[in-house]
Amino acid sequence: MTVLISDGLIDFSSLINQLGRIESKIDTLTTKENKEMALIDDLQATVAQQTTVIGSVVTLVQGLKAALDAAGTDPVKLQAIKDALDANDTTLANLVVQNTPASGNPAPGPTPAPPTV
Repeated sequence: MTVLISDGLIDFSSLINQLGRIESKIDTLTTKENKEMALIDDLQATVAQQTTVIGSVVTLVQGLKAALDAAGTDPVKLQAIKDALDANDTTLANLVVQNTPASGNPAPGPTPAPPTV
C-alpha cells in the first residue's frame, strides 16, 4: 500500500518490512541479554561459593595453628591433630569428587562445613 503525502509517497509495505526486521533484532538482543544475565547470576553464585570455601580454609588454618600451639610437643596431642587432618583430607577428597562434574563445569554443591581440628 502506498499513500500520497504532500511531500511524497510513503510505502507502507516497506515500513512494515522494516519494522519486522527491527522487531527481529530486538528479539535477538533480548535473547542475548537473557543469556548474559544468566551467566552473571552463575558467576555471582560461584563467587559466593568460593568466598564460603575461603572462609572455611581460613577457619581451618587458624584452628590448626591454635591446635599446634596448644599441643606443644605432646605426642598424644600431636597425634590427635594428625588424625583430625587425615579425616579432613578424606572429607575434602570426597567433596571434590562429588562436586566435580565430568564436563569440567563447576557444579553447585553443598556449602562445606568448617573443618575440625
